[in-house]
Amino acid sequence: MGHRPEVERSLLDMLDHLRDGRHGPHFHYLYGPRGNGKTVLLDWLDRQAWQRDGPEGMIRLRLLPMALDEAHEADPRMLGNLLNAVQYAGRTRPVGVVLAGTPGLVDTLDASNATFWNRGRRLPVGLLSNGEAHSVLAHPLAQAGVAAKEPALAALVQAADNYPFFLQLYGEAVWNALQRSAAAVLSTAHVEATIRAVEPRRRQYYQNRYREFRNDGTLALVYDVALVFRDAGGEMTDSQIDAVLAKHDGSIGTMLSLLNSRGFIWQNSNDHWTSGIPSLMGCVIEHTASMPGADGPGNRAMRRAVTHSPGRRHAKPAPSFQVAGVSGLRTNPRVDPSVCQFATR
Repeated sequence: MGHRPEVERSLLDMLDHLRDGRHGPHFHYLYGPRGNGKTVLLDWLDRQAWQRDGPEGMIRLRLLPMALDEAHEADPRMLGNLLNAVQYAGRTRPVGVVLAGTPGLVDTLDASNATFWNRGRRLPVGLLSNGEAHSVLAHPLAQAGVAAKEPALAALVQAADNYPFFLQLYGEAVWNALQRSAAAVLSTAHVEATIRAVEPRRRQYYQNRYREFRNDGTLALVYDVALVFRDAGGEMTDSQIDAVLAKHDGSIGTMLSLLNSRGFIWQNSNDHWTSGIPSLMGCVIEHTASMPGADGPGNRAMRRAVTHSPGRRHAKPAPSFQVAGVSGLRTNPRVDPSVCQFATR
């Protein structure tokens, strides 16, 4: 699911501190949109702890590393009790805690009344870099003795949007294609077969996310945000996104937290807002724009009425909003726009 050197180094440092017997709690928080490999990182940390010391060594050293996945779903009071217990235990023994969750984890921690939580290490887990995404596919193939032509690998990385969940789907599909053909070289034909094989899974993913927005009445909001991101070149400042949200009813902070917790937008290391999954924004534009007049001037009220009405069907999709043609977003030109054609009832 991707090699993340900075995150992995920080987690290994925590294990080293525990092994060195440094008292005091060590808190780490992995947070990021769904499908970016947080659970995989927790599994990796578990293997590292057992490989280094084993159960006997961990008991002898009195190591107490703990990990909690999906922590954003935890009851804030329960989570606060856990963190306070860890804080107390850390006075006399080395103890470390790693919590993983969506960006909503920060709100859950704020509500936990464990005021010291923000002294821990925050580790954002978003899209992979081009190099990291490339290694996700290249490394296993190389270990299996498969020669991968660079254009073929680049096409798969581009198709996956640097999104770990999509990379996992493409990795599995390309391996199956190679096994069926008994090939030792990854070719363009394998890539094309892989993209076709994964298309139904991607379509299902986009459909599920679109229904999620439609059913809770936020489709008009995410559609407008996607349009502005497209026109802004795929990156926005706080003031720019605040200006978009101010046009909608409700608290700017609440709307921003909702979009962020769902991974529709993501704050990168430069404190700019980017798309959590660029192709998802492209599909929101493609599918919502298929409504008559949806992107025309003065049609905001109509668009709200349509998107808030679960019983309305979409008209025939407008060809001018294909994902391949969405400018300014890091969308993938090789993705067939048909993956954005789905029923929403």
